[in-house]
Amino acid sequence: MLSFLKKKFSFSLLIICFSGALLNSCVVTNEPQPIVAVTSLTEEKPIIDVCFSPEGNCQSIILSLINNAKAEILVQSYSFTSQNIANALIKAHQRGTKVEILFDRSQLTARHSQIHKMRKAGIEAFVDLVPGIAHNKVMIIDEELVITGSYNFTHAAETRNAENLLIIKDLPTVKVYKRNWENRYQRAKDLNLQDGITKKLIMHKKPIKPKLTL
Repeated sequence: MLSFLKKKFSFSLLIICFSGALLNSCVVTNEPQPIVAVTSLTEEKPIIDVCFSPEGNCQSIILSLINNAKAEILVQSYSFTSQNIANALIKAHQRGTKVEILFDRSQLTARHSQIHKMRKAGIEAFVDLVPGIAHNKVMIIDEELVITGSYNFTHAAETRNAENLLIIKDLPTVKVYKRNWENRYQRAKDLNLQDGITKKLIMHKKPIKPKLTL
């Protein structure tokens, strides 16, 4: 009788395990189970490339991505003194790619700032007015990839500083970055126009420091 009960219990347990095999394991453990993010099998896996300066030649990667851009390049910058990157953005603008820039107010008066040259070439650029500094270093290209990291668009970042550069190819991540960029850009544009900063940037040869109105 005892042998029969054991066989019956084992058979019942086997059925339970089999019916739940696709969702759970029948092995009981006290160890915490990891939280797994469920994604569609049709979604492409994110691709993340990494570059480190000063030895990594990161600027060549940025220039290549700018040169291959087709529709738009959305930029957020802190320090922007790289002539090579500025020239690449100007060429992109001239071939019909939409280029728009949010930049830190320090670049209105910073030595070697490329903002005025890019604005003169027709690129739309606005001061990202925040209580502190606009410290993002971002390019969103063709809604396909994001360039970000500690790497400023400067000669020093390329040749002297220890910096990191990330190239993220992941559509959900790109959408989040673009949504944040658009929110900051619209707010910056409204405030810039309100304060007449845009007009002063074009008319004044000597850069001016904008008044913060938040």
